[in-house]
Amino acid sequence: LLRLLEAALSVSEYVDRVDVLSFKSRSGRMVAMIREVCSILCGLLVSCDYKEGQRLIENKNYVDNAEFFQKIFEVGRRHKIMNPEKMRSTYGKLIYMLQDAESPEVSEVLGFKCVSEIRTVFSFLQHAGALDLLNDPLVLLATSEIRSDNKSREQVNADIRHKEKAVEHLARKYRSDKLEEEDIR
Repeated sequence: LLRLLEAALSVSEYVDRVDVLSFKSRSGRMVAMIREVCSILCGLLVSCDYKEGQRLIENKNYVDNAEFFQKIFEVGRRHKIMNPEKMRSTYGKLIYMLQDAESPEVSEVLGFKCVSEIRTVFSFLQHAGALDLLNDPLVLLATSEIRSDNKSREQVNADIRHKEKAVEHLARKYRSDKLEEEDIR
């Protein structure tokens, strides 16, 4: 999804066209350009995954595909948060577009909201009712980086085994109807 978003933003002329004076109102230009970006995303999805792309563009209704667009925009925002050095040329376009899409007149014409809440570990665990996992002392071991600096291969392997055991213990301990072991891993 991230590559689709970056590709769509790199070919989009969103900022160039929205800020230009023309016969259309500014909000009209915004809606047209947001729809263009959504169309580019659909086209790129068809080229990457024909079956999924066909399902998405079957009725060409942006409102029905709002969840897809929200997800792809959220992935881009989350990626930038985690990797500030990435998306240098496209992130600005994304943010300008999403800010414009949030204006009442644009979102009303679009028929859906482009922005969704950023999915974090906290919100994921909160939804699953498993916030206690974050306070478990084994979380530090399960999420720590294993460094090989001045360690023997045996010591590194032992560290890996300890980490894997901690992950497995947490997965078994906190699994539930809403949270599978694989989600925890």
